[in-house]
Amino acid sequence: MFVNLTMYIDIIRLAILYWFSTKSNEKEYEKNKEGSIQKVIYFVWFGNNPYPTKIEECMKSWEKLEGYTLKKWDESNFPFEKYPFAKKAYENKKWAFVSM
Repeated sequence: MFVNLTMYIDIIRLAILYWFSTKSNEKEYEKNKEGSIQKVIYFVWFGNNPYPTKIEECMKSWEKLEGYTLKKWDESNFPFEKYPFAKKAYENKKWAFVSM
């Protein structure tokens, strides 16, 4: 069975996003010092391209989760000044590497 490389990249991006968001979201950590698990789903989308069908399906399923909020990282709110490697990847249109 042939698997589209783009699909793997999208899945990797989501996994990396989860790691990135847990490491970089200091304000949320301060609000949540009790140690409970944050009910925030973070995702990264760079390149201003439309979402593939699979990603849209995932996003729709996230909306069904009660008590969770969605946080999207993209060109408008990503702190490129803190992550020069991400800025370089973005400039070279290496979307999967921007979110690392």
